[in-house]
Amino acid sequence: MKNKDLIKVAEFAIKAPSGHNTQPWKFKLEDDAITIFPDYQRTLPIADPDNHELFISLGCELENLVIAASQFGYYTDIEMKMEDPYKESILVKFSPGNDEKNYTLFKNIEIRQSPRNK
Repeated sequence: MKNKDLIKVAEFAIKAPSGHNTQPWKFKLEDDAITIFPDYQRTLPIADPDNHELFISLGCELENLVIAASQFGYYTDIEMKMEDPYKESILVKFSPGNDEKNYTLFKNIEIRQSPRNK
C-alpha cells in the first residue's frame, strides 16, 4: 500500500463518532497494514464504566477505515485479537485491486465527523 494512501485511510478512520468525542483509539501504521488499539487513557469511568461505548467507537472507526480503503482501491482483511483484556487489537491488512466503491458512504464520512477540536 502506498504510504500516502495509508495515511489518507487513517485520516478518514479517525473521523468516526465516539462516546463523548473521546476518540479512544491508537494506530500503528505498517507497510500494508494498520493495527488499531483501544486507548484506555481516554476511557469514561462514570459514563462508560464497562468500556462498552469505547468498543462501539472502535467499531465505528474500523468501519470508516474499511469504507475509505475500498474507496482508494484496497481490499481489507481484518484480524481481531480480543482475548486478553487491555491487550486488545485489530489488525487490518490491505491488498490492492478493489474496484467496488460506495461513494455515498464514503462522502458521508466527511459530513458525519466528530473531530476533537470542534
